[in-house]
Amino acid sequence: MINIKNKGFLRNELIGSFEMNTTSIYFRDRHALEHQWIAMFNPESEDISEITANLRVSFHIMTKGDEQIQLSA
Repeated sequence: MINIKNKGFLRNELIGSFEMNTTSIYFRDRHALEHQWIAMFNPESEDISEITANLRVSFHIMTKGDEQIQLSA
């Protein structure tokens, strides 16, 4: 799960949250997901269908015996 929070001296507000299955990434080509935009939702808000943030992510999942790859910038 990925959470984005607005943190400050007197606040700790959730901006958005995203949950994913790492198995779906591992079974992709090179066990990687690159430059994917994900829509984040705030499960604590009144309207949980509202997109509260967008985040661009890249993941590479490795297990024993997997070769490390370089994700492009």
